[in-house]
Amino acid sequence: MDELSMRYGSALSYSEAISMRKLIRIGTVATVFGLGVSLVACAPATTADGTAAKQGDNSYATTGVATTFKSAKELVDSFDTSKLCGDKKLVIAHPRGLGVGWLLTQDAILKDHLAKFCPNVTLTTTDAQADPAKANSDLNSLVAQGVDGVVIDPLFGEAMLPAMQAVKDAGIPIVTYVSSSGATTGKEVTAVGEVYTKGNGVLWAEFMNRALKGKGTIVFLGGGPGQPSSISNMEAIRENLKQYPGLSLVEEEFQPISNDAAQARTVMSALLAKHGRIDGVIADNGGVVNTVLEAYDASGFKPPALAVSAATNGLNCGWDKRRDFPYFSTDGNHMGSISSLRRVLAEINGVKFDQSLTVAPWAVVDTLTPGMEPTCDASASPDVDWTTSLSDTKVKQLFG
Repeated sequence: MDELSMRYGSALSYSEAISMRKLIRIGTVATVFGLGVSLVACAPATTADGTAAKQGDNSYATTGVATTFKSAKELVDSFDTSKLCGDKKLVIAHPRGLGVGWLLTQDAILKDHLAKFCPNVTLTTTDAQADPAKANSDLNSLVAQGVDGVVIDPLFGEAMLPAMQAVKDAGIPIVTYVSSSGATTGKEVTAVGEVYTKGNGVLWAEFMNRALKGKGTIVFLGGGPGQPSSISNMEAIRENLKQYPGLSLVEEEFQPISNDAAQARTVMSALLAKHGRIDGVIADNGGVVNTVLEAYDASGFKPPALAVSAATNGLNCGWDKRRDFPYFSTDGNHMGSISSLRRVLAEINGVKFDQSLTVAPWAVVDTLTPGMEPTCDASASPDVDWTTSLSDTKVKQLFG
């Protein structure tokens, strides 16, 4: 996310799952997921001047620079958001593509941050219910309502570009997070914010080298077919594995699992039947890959070294129960929205905010390193993400 592969846990309803599968099928023959978008769509972004009249000095001019943090708290503490709030009552919109756990958590992060730093600013949300047409209609409606700014994860890629540009052309600052999905700074959006997926490649490859002691086979499970973030992550993995000649990919392209736990098991079972035991598995949706372990068990193989992004409580507890495989996770996917929110507020109020909107992922779980074991609470929902700026109590309350 990302893009679907960085976002969603196991809490999809049946109807949502059916809608998601329809979208994946559409994505294989059309551009709903931006299949024609070049890898630039997931590369580090350079922000530029926005739409607000006072924002001529509000740019980040160094191409390719990602802001690196060690935790969600460090990102929050990196800038005092209260300096950007102004004194007018404002409404910022967060249009969602789906009402699933990852995005509900995102809503809560943004609302919590505004409540702490900008009590004059409220957040309004919409839910496109996995429908690209509704996602565009929601954006048009937000313009008609006169919202003051938009922070968006443009889930449906190029299909959303005209509606996003309409928001910007209406003089409403709009900034992405997780991925640009093909949007260009100064054209369809005010600025691009995204996760620096190349950082995932560095961290995953280094972990696999340690976990496999420099020798072994690896496969990468991505999101939906042609998903831009998974393409970018795959390229980063290939590039960084060059440093470790004893490690090799059994498949040169990522293997789509459509962000679905059942599909993850099916795909992994087929790969094991084809290649025999695979020593390491990398996946960019940690919320749905518990079933990979089931595929190994059913095939009679020892579990692999597992490196993921966006791990949730479910996978953490899966490791805690077994403790028979090396496990690693990066995160930071949720928290880039705070940087994008800050840029939107800066645009509205004419305040300088000169911080990169490209957020590098950081390691949150590394079972080979003492003190970096995963957090597991068996009483909490499997979709809980413990790595955000929300308190444990608040994130648990999201899922009952």
